[in-house]
Amino acid sequence: MADIDEAARWFAAQRRGVMSLDEQAARTAWLSSPENQKALLVMEKLWAALEAAPKPAMLAAKSRNLLLAAICLSCLVIGLASSAAGSQFWSGLDWINR
Repeated sequence: MADIDEAARWFAAQRRGVMSLDEQAARTAWLSSPENQKALLVMEKLWAALEAAPKPAMLAAKSRNLLLAAICLSCLVIGLASSAAGSQFWSGLDWINR
């Protein structure tokens, strides 16, 4: 079978869009082999399968929810700590005494 790395390189060049005349000639020569055509077809099918796969949006939403939960928990801990310290905690701050 054809070199899969070479097929990946030509697939990437094809997706990039603009190829020089030398690249186009080299690609045409490379595609003259049926094995190379099959290898490129495998790359195209692989790419199509990856594009059809579910996107990781759910993972991003979970990360966002975890961050929000951590912020809420931090605020709760600060509130409890200041409440446990009594009025001395807030009155000791500079902006309260002004």
